[in-house]
Amino acid sequence: MSLLKSPNKLFFIMMVLFTINMVSGQFKTERQKELESILMAPCCGGGTMAEHDDNQHTLNMKMAINALIMNEYNEKNILNLFETTYSNQGIYRLGFAPATKPVRQVLDHVKRTIHPNMSLAEIVDIFAWIHSPLIMSAPPETGIHQLAWKMPLIVLVIGTIIIIFVIRAYINKPEPVRVQAGGKKTDTDLENRIEKEMKELEI
Repeated sequence: MSLLKSPNKLFFIMMVLFTINMVSGQFKTERQKELESILMAPCCGGGTMAEHDDNQHTLNMKMAINALIMNEYNEKNILNLFETTYSNQGIYRLGFAPATKPVRQVLDHVKRTIHPNMSLAEIVDIFAWIHSPLIMSAPPETGIHQLAWKMPLIVLVIGTIIIIFVIRAYINKPEPVRVQAGGKKTDTDLENRIEKEMKELEI
């Protein structure tokens, strides 16, 4: 049964999240701490989830991470936690790295991907798939995620090069040819030469 239809279960989970947050500094495993240091807080990019003050979204994500790395693997519990996290429409409107996949796609992807004894990289990939690689505190070493993480910098460099070329073209643009009343084109050097020859003829 969906958590959205079970307010009591949802409230219970939120209370568990709050309790975990209160004692997290003492009872978090090294894997949990490492994962929270790899993933950025999706709300504002003000730091990793380990550094950022907790809010509803980071708490839910931390609970999902904890379920993924627990020794007692429970697929139903993991899916319920992801449903709780990504059924909240607020997570799709975050300023830094909002969720980009609807909750049904998230659940289908998580169900296909999760398994006991997941590696750190596999867990990070799940959140990068949901939020985009921006949620990673450092660029991945290889693969499409690396390109996506670097794309804003690439666009900035290309844009800067284009602006430089436009400015140089404008600076080096030749003086415009002026048109006399009779319709003949002339330029400043030609006018000066004609004026000089006219003066010489007068002499």
